Amino acid sequence: MIYLDNAATTKLEPTCAQVIDKYNQEYYFNPSALYNVSSSLAKQIDIARQDIISKLGGDINANLIFTSGATEANNLAIFGSASLKQKTYLFSVGEHPAVYNTAIALKNSGFKVEFIPLNSQGQVDLEAFENLMNEDVCFVSVMLVNNETGAINDIKAIRQIIDSKSKQTKLHVDAVQGFCKIPFSVKSLKIDLCTISAHKIHGPKGVGALYIAPNCNVKNITYGGGQEKGIRSGTYNVSGIMGFGQAVNVAYQDMQKNYQYIENLKKQFIKNLQPIEKYIVINGNDSPYILSLSIDGIRGETVLHMLESEGVIIGTGSACSSSKVENRVLQNMGRTKSQILGSIRISFSKYNTMQEIESASKVMVEAIQRLLAMSKRK
Repeated sequence: MIYLDNAATTKLEPTCAQVIDKYNQEYYFNPSALYNVSSSLAKQIDIARQDIISKLGGDINANLIFTSGATEANNLAIFGSASLKQKTYLFSVGEHPAVYNTAIALKNSGFKVEFIPLNSQGQVDLEAFENLMNEDVCFVSVMLVNNETGAINDIKAIRQIIDSKSKQTKLHVDAVQGFCKIPFSVKSLKIDLCTISAHKIHGPKGVGALYIAPNCNVKNITYGGGQEKGIRSGTYNVSGIMGFGQAVNVAYQDMQKNYQYIENLKKQFIKNLQPIEKYIVINGNDSPYILSLSIDGIRGETVLHMLESEGVIIGTGSACSSSKVENRVLQNMGRTKSQILGSIRISFSKYNTMQEIESASKVMVEAIQRLLAMSKRK
């Protein structure tokens, strides 16, 4: 099998598996308990916490709240920041469902919510954003790397626009597809809230985190025993957290090397599509980790299953909304209905080889050529 759906989830880093097993088998204590071994475990969690904050380029006095994943972290960032119904909350229309659907829920709860459109490349339309941004806006949420297309937003420019209009507005960035893949610093970019996830960087599923800058207050949205400074109660997923920390250490250390390696894989894959290039449209092309294509007149789902029968696994977009026919991101990029139905997503990781790229691209070209021939005969 050739796995090319790494934007959905990634293979577990072997050293993470070792760490997870160690903390499940040897250090299985509850870190909230009072005995010494538990106190020691709590300290190890805090060391992992500070290490991740450091890798984010965060403030030493910031909080990092561990969650069950990016969806919970996004919900915490949004609902935990929502208190003023007379103010405006701005969201990019291209956000992951974990943000977009939370924004809709916020709106349905009586908050004033508006959406920022995208440009044709899938990035936030900066001119439109500047027109929407004013002193009434208290919260802005924009993702770093789009999970559908790989389009990278200019967070620095977005923060500058915010600061030119308001000094009180908080900026939330979903960095799930960017953390430990492209370099950025939450402190330098003045990001107040930042969402990250373990299983997108070869860590375990079921664990994520929300970075909270020192100047930012987030209220709890769940109630319980008061863990995580009362912001996120619940028994600690110790093995998951420690596995997350290990994944961050490995990915961060190899970030530049992985970037260059995966960039070459993607370039070769695109080059190998030359026999069918007149039939495809590339949707955004910023991150080397994600390649979104539209094949006009052929359903992406059909391509997915044809490739799967040949041992090649790809996606058609966000795995969190794979049952939806519409594609909000591509619609806002101006793609036609036919192009949206014909969209597929190929996403790469450090575990892919050039030989896999050669084989998978050959299979894809042949599959699409067969489908095109069949459509012409109808």
